[in-house]
Amino acid sequence: MARRGGSLQILDAKSGYVKWDRLDARVDADDMFVALEEINGILFWCTNLGYFGFVKLADEAELEADSAAVIEQITLQGLEDLVSLPLDLSWANHFYQKLKGPVSKARCHPRFPGLFAFGGKEVDLEIWRTTSETSPGDFISFTRFWNAKNVRNDEYNLKQPVWISDLRFLDEEQRPFDRGFRLATCTRFHQVCPCYRSC
Repeated sequence: MARRGGSLQILDAKSGYVKWDRLDARVDADDMFVALEEINGILFWCTNLGYFGFVKLADEAELEADSAAVIEQITLQGLEDLVSLPLDLSWANHFYQKLKGPVSKARCHPRFPGLFAFGGKEVDLEIWRTTSETSPGDFISFTRFWNAKNVRNDEYNLKQPVWISDLRFLDEEQRPFDRGFRLATCTRFHQVCPCYRSC
């Protein structure tokens, strides 16, 4: 669960008990979460202003055994205990980067958690990925991998508006990364746009 003000929580489905609670200190009351996903034990989140992060979650046994510690709400600086990175690397590479906003939607690839796409109002589709080629689970830093281009101006030479409201990776089959991937986006102007990206 993601709450206004930057709180990220994991609740017990039966009791409603808060099992894990962290605070992204960059997110203020005027910002809001537009994405929260768990892919293969990796939690991904993104906000309207473009703040995003990846955290490797503890397993169920660790959450139960250390319940008092994980319930305590801490700032972003305390998230390194849930990320498999040395503290000096975390600070040196500043893996909590900021995207160009405003972001309306962001999603991770269902099989490659180090790869995600986003878009928003006057923010055309962009795909980012971790810069680590050998170890995609090392979320140290990210770079833009691909970005869409708007269609041509209309007959009056006016720029076509862009407002991506949702998107989804369509790679259900076990296709290797080097064969590219497919996405679909929809807009606030009732448009649905398929996209194929080949590497």
